[in-house]
Amino acid sequence: MEEPIKEPIKGQIDQPLFHRATTTILGGLCFICANKVAPGHIRHLDYGQVLIGEHHQHYQIRPLTPLLNDIVADFKRANIAIKTTEDLPMARWQKLVWNVPYNGLSVVLNATTEEMMADSGITQLITTLMEEVVCVANHWGQQYSTQTPSFRGASADSSATSRALPSGLISQMLSHTEQMTPYRTSMKIDYDEGRPLEIEAILGNPIRVAQTLGIPVPNMRMLYQQLAFLNARNLLC
Repeated sequence: MEEPIKEPIKGQIDQPLFHRATTTILGGLCFICANKVAPGHIRHLDYGQVLIGEHHQHYQIRPLTPLLNDIVADFKRANIAIKTTEDLPMARWQKLVWNVPYNGLSVVLNATTEEMMADSGITQLITTLMEEVVCVANHWGQQYSTQTPSFRGASADSSATSRALPSGLISQMLSHTEQMTPYRTSMKIDYDEGRPLEIEAILGNPIRVAQTLGIPVPNMRMLYQQLAFLNARNLLC
């Protein structure tokens, strides 16, 4: 029986581990507003659903397995809201659509989600950043469409299914954020506490994917450069 290895809910996959074909790797994403206020003390503010799926070595769709369903059943028995996905890579892109603008701008602007959503100009900038992430995600999805050979650049199977984020995703995220409890993002908390920012995981990696695909993302690049400057200066203090 394969040994399941659970990826941390927040963090990046260990690439050497990821390429061990005999290992089952499960990824989880939390859609939650929560702050760690002290060791062992987490303050839950809003939302709270977990989404899990299984990684595919070549980023393809992974059908649900009995192992995954058993884990979901365990979560449900603990009264934890949880859903599954067969397309974990696109689910991660979907989370970046929120993380890129709100985490990044919360540091640059020294603002909560409520303060950002109250300003029409910033809301437009958030929308523009989201559009850039969606564009990169959808182009990436075309490169790794289902039932295609498992490497970029190979000729696509005629039966391949296109992978793209939901068309109404941006407006839905804006609406949910407008309704949520005023929230200081995880990146803003890290900045306020003098900890290193997750710039590469949230912005650097998708920007490099965009560059590989030949997609311009000027607003993401500008935000990345601003955060890199603020992060370096903050760590010197």
